[in-house]
Amino acid sequence: MKKFTSPPSPIFVLLFLIAFTILSYNRSGFIGTNSQKSPTSTPMFTQNQDQTSTPSSSSMQCIPNDDFETGTVTKIVDGDTIRVDINGKNCSVRLIGINAPEISSNNPSVQAGISYLENLILFEEVSLFKDQSETDKYDRLLRFVVFEYTFINYELVRSGFAKSISYYPDTSCNPTFNNGQTYAKNNLLGIWNLTETQASP
Repeated sequence: MKKFTSPPSPIFVLLFLIAFTILSYNRSGFIGTNSQKSPTSTPMFTQNQDQTSTPSSSSMQCIPNDDFETGTVTKIVDGDTIRVDINGKNCSVRLIGINAPEISSNNPSVQAGISYLENLILFEEVSLFKDQSETDKYDRLLRFVVFEYTFINYELVRSGFAKSISYYPDTSCNPTFNNGQTYAKNNLLGIWNLTETQASP
């Protein structure tokens, strides 16, 4: 006598199909993607950020104004004054917040500072940022000077080519310059080098 097996119930078939579908998707990678890192989850441009994260570039955060003008440096007058061609007009620009020794002082650091500026920005295009004042009593433009990622005012102080000095009301970056001056003093750079100072007449 033949035995007849009852057909599987519809519910059993449905559960079987669901389980089969889940297993198939999981093997194909459609499920469980949370365990895999997305290609875009890695921070981008890490290397470029490291390259530009120098003391000079980070010090530019003290500049209060986003507006700036550009021009080409035509002459290095001394350690804190340059001439810049701005839209065809040759302007005298005084770097604010700093003061370099006079050329007549014969301090070796004076010529070193001038040479630094000549090698870095002479005939180059620079960005000029204003603090509060437009000009000084000599009709020189008062500006923070930036070349690419280098904050020139700050670098002159940090390298010992100039001192940090406050000329009210253009004092936004003086705390930053003071930090740079402390670095130069601690490392006996430029004008803070006692050997150079004593050797000067």
